[in-house]
Amino acid sequence: KVCHKIFVEFPSFLARVSEGRPANATPASAKKRAETDYSLSLWSAVHHLLLFDHVWIRLMASKLFTCLFAAASPSSIVDGTCRFPYLCEDSIVFRLGKTFTRQLESEVLDAPLADQIFKNIFFVAKTMIIVYLHKQTQEGTLAAGENDNDEGSANGAADDAESNVFENMNVDNEDGNDDDDDNDDGDNNAAGSADDDDGNEDGSEDGHDVSSAHPTPGGTAEKRSLSGLVWLIRQLAFLARQECNKTPEVSIKRECVFKLFAAICKHIQPAAAAVPLLLYICDPLYKTAESADSSEAIKELGTQVQTVVKQAVGSAAFFRAYEAVRKKVAETRVSRKRKLAVDALRDPEKNALRKLHKNQKKKVARKNKIRSYRPHSRANTQHSA
Repeated sequence: KVCHKIFVEFPSFLARVSEGRPANATPASAKKRAETDYSLSLWSAVHHLLLFDHVWIRLMASKLFTCLFAAASPSSIVDGTCRFPYLCEDSIVFRLGKTFTRQLESEVLDAPLADQIFKNIFFVAKTMIIVYLHKQTQEGTLAAGENDNDEGSANGAADDAESNVFENMNVDNEDGNDDDDDNDDGDNNAAGSADDDDGNEDGSEDGHDVSSAHPTPGGTAEKRSLSGLVWLIRQLAFLARQECNKTPEVSIKRECVFKLFAAICKHIQPAAAAVPLLLYICDPLYKTAESADSSEAIKELGTQVQTVVKQAVGSAAFFRAYEAVRKKVAETRVSRKRKLAVDALRDPEKNALRKLHKNQKKKVARKNKIRSYRPHSRANTQHSA
């Protein structure tokens, strides 16, 4: 009933509301007040439908928000003059960003929905960028960048940001899947898995852990938007790394994330403001470039995104961040292998079980790979039987 009400009544409602006044204006009559309440309740219902079980409903709800964003502007949302009351609610941009990233994380994601998610997240990012740049300008962190035309200042900003960012950034996961990190039988596929520095990241950088470093529900909209931009980049980077680790043959999430990275970097001006975000951006780009199982198409897209980001922030700043990620990944691999060797001496029985489990996983992987090359073998076997 809710879906029917929304999709039947929404076109006429959108046309009627688009002629309304700014949301912060006092309603002149009870009719206007009722229309404002109706607008809030209807958009809240559409927001809930963004995570509905059926993918077509998610797609339609996303398209409705795309239409809403097309009729609004990021600057009007920040200064509170947007004519849509729903977009002027406290922390609504942050909550919409969380919902759109959850859509991207879904197992039912397809190409049309991913395209709508890209449009919606980019609008959310543009709104967060306005507050992010305003806050950095107030703090005076962009003055050097404006004077040095991004090159020298980007290097200095990278120096100041690198140590702080790595403290909050999980390029590696020390508690990851150790089964993929040593190569006991010399199998080539296992060697490729041994280079997966992130392992299973669900326990280290999931939605709860990331959001815990950002404002509580009682925080102001400005603080939430400022932290929201960093959170958004971190969450997108995590989703891209997760896909590269678990299902490298699939690339739909990384395609959306990489395009968002390129669009966000080109939108942030001055470029020095994007330097603190480079480590998060370079992490999934590096993992995809080094992945042996990722397709050539997603690697080519990653290379193109690297070029766009490099042009936006400057070559020096980009290469510093990229090298920092590469160095951190190499250190993580060495420390993890050292830890495995020590654990093997301390607990031989546990190490033997771990190797047994690892070899069993390899057998299953080989069978699946052979089956993928012979898609009709199973049908032929059943027919002959």
